[in-house]
Order: sequence, then C-alpha cells, then structure tokens
Amino acid sequence: MRDDFTFEDLERAWKSFSLAVKREKRDSFYSTLENSKMTMSSDYQIHLEIINSVQAAELEREKGELLDFLRKELRNYSIGLNFSIVETEKVQIMDNKGVFDKLAEENSSLNKFRKLFNLDIEF
Repeated sequence: MRDDFTFEDLERAWKSFSLAVKREKRDSFYSTLENSKMTMSSDYQIHLEIINSVQAAELEREKGELLDFLRKELRNYSIGLNFSIVETEKVQIMDNKGVFDKLAEENSSLNKFRKLFNLDIEF
C-alpha cells in the first residue's frame, strides 16, 4: 500500500506519536522527536538532524516502532527514516582579557593603540 501524503500529514502523525511517547514518560525520546529538524524527500524518506550520539542510539533503538506507526497512520509502507548528527555552535564565555585578546587577534592595531596611548584594559 502506498498512499500519497503531504508533509503536513507527516507532521500531524509525528506529533501524535510524540504525544504518545510523552504519555509513556519517555521524555528523552520525546525531546529528540520534538526538537530535531525534519525533512522529507519526494520518495517518502524522512531525514532528521539530531545533535548527539545519545539521540542517535535512541533513534536506532526506537526506529522500528516509529516507522510502524507512521506507515500505518499514513497508509504508506515505503516510508523510510534516516538521520545525521549536526554540529551545534559552541557558546564561549570570555572575561574582559579574553574579549580583548580575541579582538586584538582579529585587528592587530588594537595592541598598538593600547601601547601608544598607555591604556590599561581591566584584566
């Protein structure tokens, strides 16, 4: 069986499955389902962008249940699921000296001006 469906239909079925997972108190898996970026190709292959290997292991473990649900709900047994781990941008917290050093690295004139005008940067 291979009924056509839209991305909106997929999102509704996905949400329904996610809520069932939440009711079963599988919060980590629920978070993965809700916070991953999802796309779908024209041949009904779903792709998720996840952020770490823990989510990857969890998806591998739960993939069968998820695909069974989606295939039955959307009446299409050609649905597939794959995922990739994407790097997230790291947030770096710096003190005043770190900020100045970073800026001076990008613009060497800052150190020259600091010395020329005898500026004391609070370190």
